[in-house]
Amino acid sequence: MKIWQACCGIGIVSFAVGYIGVQLDWASNNAPAWVQAVGSIVAIFTAIWIPWHQQRLAAQSAERTAANEMRALLELLELELLMNIEALQTTVGPMLEADEQNGAFLAEYPVPANPVEIFNALLPKIGIVQPAELRTQIVRASNACGGLAMNFSYNNRLASAWNQLNMQARRTQSPEDLHAVADARRELESYGPLLRSQWLLAKGEIGKTLSQLNAVLR
Repeated sequence: MKIWQACCGIGIVSFAVGYIGVQLDWASNNAPAWVQAVGSIVAIFTAIWIPWHQQRLAAQSAERTAANEMRALLELLELELLMNIEALQTTVGPMLEADEQNGAFLAEYPVPANPVEIFNALLPKIGIVQPAELRTQIVRASNACGGLAMNFSYNNRLASAWNQLNMQARRTQSPEDLHAVADARRELESYGPLLRSQWLLAKGEIGKTLSQLNAVLR
């Protein structure tokens, strides 16, 4: 039932009551019965309309609350993605894109414990994010960020092992230790292209998501 329909109903009932009031012969014995009948109709209509109107107001309030909550989550997600990309671009990004060190990324990058915490909070409600293109892009960007974090964690383990072996080989100068250092370096070099590829993927997906979020939120 629409608001205009309810107003029309009220108008019709009011007109009917007024018309009956004008036409009714108040001296007639039937007048009390007519008054009672009209009163009953008005009471029934009021009993239906008031609860409906209250439910409508409650539903509108719930919709506004949900929309405000979703907007707040999207704004936090935007901030999370901005912080992730800026942190990477100002630290390891330039080194990754420069393709230095013969393909091996020797630095250990401190990976956040949960780089997509806001996305995880949004995930149970991701189905109501509109438009659908934004919903899909958010998932792609967050998956890329999570994948990049795992890649960095694995590369950190390789780099840590290489650094420890390298320090040991410098002390001992033994052929076995030098050979172990060379093996660890080759493993880093073979993993470097995958790390760079994931970085470029995450960078691109984050950029697309931020652009779409900006269009929706602004």
